[in-house]
Amino acid sequence: YVHNAGAATTLGPFLDMPVETMRDLVARNVIAVMEACSNFGRPMRIRGRGGIVLMGSGAGLGGQPGLAVYSGVKGFMLNLAESLWSELRHAGVDVVGIAAPMMDTPTLRRSLGDTKMTGIYDPAEVVRTALLHLGNGPSYVYALDPSEQVFERETAARKERVLAVERVSAALLGGD
Repeated sequence: YVHNAGAATTLGPFLDMPVETMRDLVARNVIAVMEACSNFGRPMRIRGRGGIVLMGSGAGLGGQPGLAVYSGVKGFMLNLAESLWSELRHAGVDVVGIAAPMMDTPTLRRSLGDTKMTGIYDPAEVVRTALLHLGNGPSYVYALDPSEQVFERETAARKERVLAVERVSAALLGGD
Protein backbone atom coordinates (compact mmCIF):
# COMPACT_ATOMS: atom_id res chain seq x y z
CA TYR A 1 0.00 0.00 0.00
CA VAL A 2 1.30 3.46 -0.90
CA HIS A 3 -0.27 6.53 0.68
CA ASN A 4 0.62 9.59 -1.36
CA ALA A 5 -1.89 12.38 -0.93
CA GLY A 6 -2.28 15.61 0.88
CA ALA A 7 -0.33 18.49 -0.59
CA ALA A 8 -0.77 21.84 1.10
CA THR A 9 -2.41 24.04 -1.52
CA THR A 10 -2.80 27.04 0.75
CA LEU A 11 0.13 28.50 2.63
CA GLY A 12 0.09 31.19 5.26
CA PRO A 13 0.06 31.97 8.95
CA PHE A 14 -1.95 29.53 11.06
CA LEU A 15 -4.42 32.13 12.35
CA ASP A 16 -5.10 33.35 8.82
CA MET A 17 -6.02 29.89 7.50
CA PRO A 18 -9.68 28.88 7.24
CA VAL A 19 -10.45 26.17 9.78
CA GLU A 20 -12.19 24.14 7.07
CA THR A 21 -8.98 24.08 5.00
CA MET A 22 -7.03 22.85 8.02
CA ARG A 23 -9.68 20.25 8.84
CA ASP A 24 -9.54 18.90 5.27
CA LEU A 25 -5.75 18.61 5.49
CA VAL A 26 -6.04 16.67 8.75
CA ALA A 27 -8.71 14.37 7.28
CA ARG A 28 -6.51 13.54 4.25
CA ASN A 29 -3.25 13.11 6.13
CA VAL A 30 -4.29 11.73 9.51
CA ILE A 31 -7.72 10.11 9.40
CA ALA A 32 -7.43 8.65 5.87
CA VAL A 33 -3.89 7.30 6.39
CA MET A 34 -4.81 5.82 9.78
CA GLU A 35 -7.86 4.05 8.35
CA ALA A 36 -5.98 2.81 5.27
CA CYS A 37 -3.06 1.47 7.31
CA SER A 38 -5.47 -0.37 9.57
CA ASN A 39 -7.51 -1.77 6.67
CA PHE A 40 -4.50 -2.85 4.58
CA GLY A 41 -2.16 -3.70 7.45
CA ARG A 42 -4.37 -6.31 9.09
CA PRO A 43 -4.48 -8.69 6.10
CA MET A 44 -0.76 -8.15 5.49
CA ARG A 45 0.00 -9.17 9.07
CA ILE A 46 -2.26 -12.22 8.79
CA ARG A 47 -0.59 -13.48 5.59
CA GLY A 48 2.87 -12.61 6.95
CA ARG A 49 3.97 -10.29 4.15
CA GLY A 50 3.25 -6.92 2.63
CA GLY A 51 4.49 -3.39 2.45
CA ILE A 52 3.31 0.07 3.43
CA VAL A 53 4.87 3.28 2.10
CA LEU A 54 3.74 6.54 3.66
CA MET A 55 4.85 9.47 1.53
CA GLY A 56 5.29 12.33 3.90
CA SER A 57 7.30 15.49 3.67
CA GLY A 58 10.45 17.00 5.07
CA ALA A 59 8.03 19.55 6.53
CA GLY A 60 7.12 16.80 9.03
CA LEU A 61 10.60 16.91 10.58
CA GLY A 62 9.83 20.11 12.45
CA GLY A 63 7.49 23.07 12.62
CA GLN A 64 7.57 25.63 9.84
CA PRO A 65 6.04 29.08 9.58
CA GLY A 66 3.27 29.19 7.03
CA LEU A 67 2.91 25.40 7.16
CA ALA A 68 1.81 24.77 10.74
CA VAL A 69 -0.90 22.19 10.09
CA TYR A 70 0.86 20.67 7.06
CA SER A 71 4.07 20.09 9.03
CA GLY A 72 1.98 18.66 11.87
CA VAL A 73 0.14 16.13 9.73
CA LYS A 74 3.31 15.11 7.89
CA GLY A 75 5.00 14.61 11.28
CA PHE A 76 2.08 12.35 12.20
CA MET A 77 2.60 10.28 9.04
CA LEU A 78 6.33 9.85 9.66
CA ASN A 79 5.81 8.87 13.30
CA LEU A 80 2.99 6.50 12.35
CA ALA A 81 5.22 4.80 9.77
CA GLU A 82 8.03 4.38 12.28
CA SER A 83 5.64 2.98 14.88
CA LEU A 84 4.08 0.55 12.40
CA TRP A 85 7.53 -0.56 11.27
CA SER A 86 8.35 -1.42 14.88
CA GLU A 87 5.07 -3.27 15.37
CA LEU A 88 4.92 -5.12 12.05
CA ARG A 89 8.51 -5.86 11.00
CA HIS A 90 8.62 -9.19 12.84
CA ALA A 91 5.34 -10.16 11.15
CA GLY A 92 6.89 -9.85 7.67
CA VAL A 93 5.34 -6.49 6.84
CA ASP A 94 7.72 -3.80 5.62
CA VAL A 95 6.89 -0.18 6.43
CA VAL A 96 8.71 3.00 5.50
CA GLY A 97 7.85 6.64 5.98
CA ILE A 98 9.39 9.06 3.52
CA ALA A 99 10.26 12.59 4.62
CA ALA A 100 10.12 13.68 0.99
CA PRO A 101 11.73 16.75 -0.52
CA MET A 102 10.00 19.35 -2.67
CA MET A 103 9.05 17.60 -5.88
CA ASP A 104 8.33 18.90 -9.34
CA THR A 105 4.57 18.39 -9.31
CA PRO A 106 1.73 20.36 -10.90
CA THR A 107 0.68 21.58 -7.44
CA LEU A 108 4.17 22.92 -6.71
CA ARG A 109 4.38 24.53 -10.13
CA ARG A 110 1.05 26.30 -9.53
CA SER A 111 2.32 27.51 -6.15
CA LEU A 112 5.67 28.72 -7.50
CA GLY A 113 4.37 30.43 -10.61
CA ASP A 114 7.40 31.94 -12.36
CA THR A 115 9.61 31.64 -9.27
CA LYS A 116 12.77 29.62 -9.95
CA MET A 117 14.02 27.31 -7.19
CA THR A 118 16.83 24.82 -6.92
CA GLY A 119 16.71 21.54 -5.03
CA ILE A 120 13.40 20.36 -6.47
CA TYR A 121 13.34 16.60 -7.08
CA ASP A 122 11.85 14.49 -9.84
CA PRO A 123 8.89 12.58 -8.33
CA ALA A 124 9.85 9.39 -10.19
CA GLU A 125 13.26 9.41 -8.51
CA VAL A 126 11.68 9.93 -5.08
CA VAL A 127 9.33 6.98 -5.70
CA ARG A 128 12.26 4.76 -6.77
CA THR A 129 14.11 5.74 -3.58
CA ALA A 130 11.02 5.04 -1.45
CA LEU A 131 10.60 1.55 -2.91
CA LEU A 132 14.33 0.88 -2.59
CA HIS A 133 14.15 1.70 1.13
CA LEU A 134 10.90 -0.16 1.83
CA GLY A 135 12.73 -3.21 3.19
CA ASN A 136 15.09 -1.03 5.26
CA GLY A 137 12.44 0.94 7.21
CA PRO A 138 11.35 2.68 9.29
CA SER A 139 11.95 5.94 7.44
CA TYR A 140 14.00 7.70 4.81
CA VAL A 141 14.80 11.35 5.34
CA TYR A 142 15.57 13.87 2.63
CA ALA A 143 17.46 16.43 4.70
CA LEU A 144 17.82 20.08 3.72
CA ASP A 145 21.46 19.46 2.78
CA PRO A 146 21.07 17.64 -0.55
CA SER A 147 23.80 15.05 -0.10
CA GLU A 148 23.33 11.29 0.13
CA GLN A 149 25.60 11.11 3.21
CA VAL A 150 23.36 13.51 5.13
CA PHE A 151 20.24 11.62 4.05
CA GLU A 152 21.75 8.35 5.27
CA ARG A 153 22.91 9.87 8.57
CA GLU A 154 19.49 11.38 9.30
CA THR A 155 17.75 8.14 8.32
CA ALA A 156 20.07 6.02 10.52
CA ALA A 157 19.52 8.35 13.50
CA ARG A 158 15.74 8.02 13.25
CA LYS A 159 15.99 4.21 12.95
CA GLU A 160 18.24 4.01 16.01
CA ARG A 161 15.79 6.17 17.95
CA VAL A 162 12.88 3.86 17.02
CA LEU A 163 14.90 0.79 18.04
CA ALA A 164 15.89 2.42 21.36
CA VAL A 165 12.27 3.29 22.13
CA GLU A 166 11.27 -0.24 21.14
CA ARG A 167 13.72 -1.69 23.68
CA VAL A 168 12.46 0.61 26.44
CA SER A 169 8.83 -0.18 25.60
CA ALA A 170 9.53 -3.94 25.66
CA ALA A 171 11.20 -3.62 29.07
CA LEU A 172 8.31 -1.56 30.46
CA LEU A 173 5.55 -3.66 28.93
CA GLY A 174 7.24 -7.04 29.34
CA GLY A 175 7.26 -7.70 25.58
CA ASP A 176 9.91 -9.53 23.60
